[in-house]
Amino acid sequence: MTRMYFLGASPLFEPYQELCSSHRRVVETLRAGISMAEVVDLYRCQLKASGLPEGTFEFQDLGHGIGFSPHEPPFVGQPAFDNYRLEAGSLLCLEPEIALSIGRIRVEDMI
Repeated sequence: MTRMYFLGASPLFEPYQELCSSHRRVVETLRAGISMAEVVDLYRCQLKASGLPEGTFEFQDLGHGIGFSPHEPPFVGQPAFDNYRLEAGSLLCLEPEIALSIGRIRVEDMI
């Protein structure tokens, strides 16, 4: 799990809170059988609905599987894995990150 904390006032605080909320909404919709391409689409829709700049979102580096090593297939957002589907008991790391003119914001969870 990765979280950002702000000391004092920051113009990144509100966008970060919205990214966390969008991330939670996507995670709540995940289920066995969903494809990696659908995960990317869920993020794209949530970011657009929340007013976050989905154009700066790194869809090709959205997440990855966890197993014998911390970074292994499926790689979420990479076309070679678009048709891979989550299975019950899978462990997936999702780490949406957005670039704003004033900095980058990111959250990461193992699901």
